[in-house]
Amino acid sequence: MPNAPVFPENAPFNADQRAWLNGMIAALYPYQSAPTSTPGLPEPRTPSLPVTLLYASQTGTTEALAKKTAKSAQKHNLICTVSDLATYEPDHLTKETRLLILTSTYGDGEPPDSAKAFYDHIHSANAPSLAHIAYSVLGLGDSGYPDFNQCARDIDARMAALGATRISAPVYCDVDYDSEAAAWQTACFTSLSTTN
Repeated sequence: MPNAPVFPENAPFNADQRAWLNGMIAALYPYQSAPTSTPGLPEPRTPSLPVTLLYASQTGTTEALAKKTAKSAQKHNLICTVSDLATYEPDHLTKETRLLILTSTYGDGEPPDSAKAFYDHIHSANAPSLAHIAYSVLGLGDSGYPDFNQCARDIDARMAALGATRISAPVYCDVDYDSEAAAWQTACFTSLSTTN
């Protein structure tokens, strides 16, 4: 490609003016472009996207799946901050932008003990707008119980009612959850990776 034209040294400008004008023309010159990559070096990666992953687990199964999900997310250039809902401050929801929630259901469709404060917060009359959040919910349950995955269903519905946007449909897993959980992860990661 041709180089941008430059002012000759005998142009009616001093050296500083000439340098400034030459720089401006070089920046505007349509045929000159900086190389996008250096030969022999890897292509620059897009910045990693932060994602908050919240889990509520009664027996530890959901916690293990949350940690596995966070590890898988790294392959999609996503960095997950994993938090147990037992220690997560619900007021932090106002600062979240990307949120994945994994929860089990306890007893007669109730949230696990660790999710109770979060569950009550989002279902309260003064819950904040969550229109700034892109989210998805995965529930682990047992279809042998009448209120199968009720906690996950309630959280998903309430997040949507508060204005949050689903990045992928909620998934309500039964006892054999591996394939459904993997499909949910892929759907979430793909959506998050393509919609900054």
